Amino acid sequence: MKNASSLHFATQLPKFVRNLLVWRRLKDPFFAKKTLGTVVVSSVGNIGKDSGYGWATPVGIHPLVVALGSIARKPGIVGEEIKIREYLCMTVLFDHNVTDGAPVARFIQRLKELIESGYGLSE
Repeated sequence: MKNASSLHFATQLPKFVRNLLVWRRLKDPFFAKKTLGTVVVSSVGNIGKDSGYGWATPVGIHPLVVALGSIARKPGIVGEEIKIREYLCMTVLFDHNVTDGAPVARFIQRLKELIESGYGLSE
């Protein structure tokens, strides 16, 4: 529990001291990755549920930020028919200084396919 007590200590420091100790070290990409990770996933839940939209605008210092909104029921094409379907509002933010556009497009397409197929969900 040494880490938990040092974390508690760090949160009690004045803001200017935290900035000196932490933000300067975050310029080192290896330290930043070890400390903060590389992906952030956030959810806004039911915000905007009544309007049918639940978009989120993620902001972060990570190479990948995923913000999940609400699930909206809207008409959609299923086969040759129009039916009511559920849509998950999702925003994905990539840092283009780290990732190229083509791999990002392939990643998003594959993520969409996996979510639509229910991959990983057992019945």
